[in-house]
Amino acid sequence: MMKISVVISVRNRKEEIKRCIESLLNQDYPKKNYEIVVVDDGSDQDLSFLNEMGVKYFKQDKLGPAVGRNRGIKESKGSIILFTDSDCTHSRNWISEIVNSMSGEVGCVGGITIDQKNKGIFNLLIVDGVVKNRSYFPTNNVGYLRRALEDAGGFNEKFDRPGAEDVELCLKVQEKGYKMRENIKAEVYHHHLNTLKGKLKQNFNFGYGDSMFMLIHPDKKKFRPFFIFYIPFLGLKISSMQLKERRIYFPMIYIINLMLLTANFSGKILHAFRNKNLKLILYIPLHKI
Repeated sequence: MMKISVVISVRNRKEEIKRCIESLLNQDYPKKNYEIVVVDDGSDQDLSFLNEMGVKYFKQDKLGPAVGRNRGIKESKGSIILFTDSDCTHSRNWISEIVNSMSGEVGCVGGITIDQKNKGIFNLLIVDGVVKNRSYFPTNNVGYLRRALEDAGGFNEKFDRPGAEDVELCLKVQEKGYKMRENIKAEVYHHHLNTLKGKLKQNFNFGYGDSMFMLIHPDKKKFRPFFIFYIPFLGLKISSMQLKERRIYFPMIYIINLMLLTANFSGKILHAFRNKNLKLILYIPLHKI
């Protein structure tokens, strides 16, 4: 049976990472055949208790999740490497399902993410359910062949914050000739806190990462000349749909949607200005990845 490594890059989240590890220690895959590698990316909290939970624990300066995951790859021994996030828990067959789907030319397997209810304003605005994305697999629920990661050069460490580094890795792995496969039985449960502040920060980081991706891979951006004009109408449509579902006061939803879109756009613009790239600044409003 193949040796498997599960890699997690974490910053703080003391209670969440404990719950995550407990979930990973309760897998139906033989414990002697998998390891858990945690890289502490400059936490303010003391996470050294992880050593006592039977995981391989490493600490680094605050360098970002891409660097953290690459460190995890380096310290791991598995021929298949799975990635997840500290605010996730997993179905008992998660490792087994990812591993069993890795065959032939497949170098990347992703599962499905199920959003779990937590306290926060956004529980009024979203419906729990399955989050799917077949163009790439996010790093909270994905597995790669080690050789696929090595051939692709691992995560691009230019991505110094969470956002688009997982998109780029999937792209590089596919460009090396590996296939992707989805396994809907490999379930991850996302326990993130749906606060407005958290969502704004997340959308800002995603926008920053999108701009970085477009700078590195200008041929992969998608031209959407009407994007900047239809944002208000998109917000109106989404708000109406959510109003029918949850009966929430309409203006609040509309304003929040515009705030999220603005945060994403601000992240893109900040990255473009930092790189002093006028061309990037000009085409950001008209493109997406």
